[in-house]
Amino acid sequence: MNNIRQHVTSDPQIARSKHIEYFGGFDYLRVCFATAIVAWHVKLFGPVSIFQADLVRPSLPDIIYFNLCLVGVPLFFQISIFLYIFFREKKPNYFVRRMRQLLLVYLFLIVIDRIINKGHIGSSRLTDPAYWMLGGIDSDLWFLFSLMILIAVAELVYWVKNRMDTMRFLWLQFVLFAISISLYFLKIPLLSYIPKRYHVYHIKFTNTLDFLPYVFLAFIVVHYYKNGKISHHNQRLRNFIISMFIAYVLTSISEWILSPRNAISAYYNCMLPILPYARISVLIGVITILLIFIMRDYSPPRIISECAKLTLGIYIIHYFIVSHFDEIFRPLLDHSMVFQIPLIEFLLVFISSVIITYCLKYERVV
Repeated sequence: MNNIRQHVTSDPQIARSKHIEYFGGFDYLRVCFATAIVAWHVKLFGPVSIFQADLVRPSLPDIIYFNLCLVGVPLFFQISIFLYIFFREKKPNYFVRRMRQLLLVYLFLIVIDRIINKGHIGSSRLTDPAYWMLGGIDSDLWFLFSLMILIAVAELVYWVKNRMDTMRFLWLQFVLFAISISLYFLKIPLLSYIPKRYHVYHIKFTNTLDFLPYVFLAFIVVHYYKNGKISHHNQRLRNFIISMFIAYVLTSISEWILSPRNAISAYYNCMLPILPYARISVLIGVITILLIFIMRDYSPPRIISECAKLTLGIYIIHYFIVSHFDEIFRPLLDHSMVFQIPLIEFLLVFISSVIITYCLKYERVV
């Protein structure tokens, strides 16, 4: 995926005119949060207590997982949509090319999913919409499915953009952004108006609607970025980022205190006390991080840049490995105490994901 880097100049307007198609800051974000997501799935920082029905207060690992690690997935969506919108004007056929690329990868990994989970094929009908929405039986392929939907929405909005005055279109994005956020607050109340057979799609953490605000946010950020408003020279922006960080901390605390634990737990078999992605704190966190990492030029070392190219594969493939960890590694390493050390499991999963992704990417399998 292409990035954008701006040349550093004393004038942000001049800086914005000297793009060389590389956002160095995004490389840091990809590597950091891909690592964080793997850490969450292997419970690197300790066991999770939020699944307990009698939980009084969250533990430190709960806070790390839900308020830091889980920011990664929405941030990946935001980066992907931001770059798509940014490049859309320069690449007339970008929509078809991007969708074809994502679809090929998705279908290839669906086949892998069918092979790996061959023992569960009977319970995973190809005619079941849920199978495609969830990206298989036990995987993170739902990310690719949702990304294709969100890019299709972005393309539709881009079509509207070309037929509207710039400022009117910008205000429309603010309105749509606000409306889409309101769905977060209506997520549980809307269940009474939705047929029961669709409840699972609505409350599932893979619900694409939870990520809809990031489409409209991307158009807003791209507008201000191209007009030189997002720069470390902009004191107002720096003050805004500080305010957003404070808001992130306060909303995170309030969510743990005020979330209707019993109401949400009634709809989640795993009894999550708060919704994973449909949270204001997550949205604020994504906005804050995005602005910080596009407001100035970043020049990551080569190892970061190279690893960043593998992060989508790491994110998708690591979950296959986590789901079949015992089957893959126990025959190789015996039944030793090593499997009781989360760091060992993390390293095995992460390194294996890197190796497999590297082979698939550079051997041009997909």
